[in-house]
Amino acid sequence: PLFGNIWCQQTLNDIDIRQNSFTKSNLRALQTLQNKVLCLLTGCGYDTPVLQLLDKTNMLSVNQLVAFTIIMTVFKIKSSGEPKYIDKRMTVNPRGRINNVQFTLSRAREGFMYKGAKYYSLLPADIRQEAKISRFKKKVQKWVKENIPAIPT
Repeated sequence: PLFGNIWCQQTLNDIDIRQNSFTKSNLRALQTLQNKVLCLLTGCGYDTPVLQLLDKTNMLSVNQLVAFTIIMTVFKIKSSGEPKYIDKRMTVNPRGRINNVQFTLSRAREGFMYKGAKYYSLLPADIRQEAKISRFKKKVQKWVKENIPAIPT
């Protein structure tokens, strides 16, 4: 998930930036595999809608897992300060958001630091200010389910 992209809103798509590392077709292929596993787990037929499978299993889709994993990794880095070279680049501004990590090459914008800062900063302030990882995790999972579409359009 750390190498993935998230497709949903203009603020996350980076339409003007070339994204070669993980495309929508890659995401769709992984989502198809996840759907097959969810059908096996639930005993539902292959014609069962994806959203219904995700609800039955209380799981996140591949698109949502990408967002969740990146945000959780940023939280752990900011909490522990490790690895230092990443923590140092992800400085927090007075509003609690991570300052944009600036890169001139579009390829670098496909990396974790750029996307991590961007996605983490989209969280509401009450979630970003949560200190306990267990509560942060639950709040982020709920936020991701509500704000990141299960299947990109």
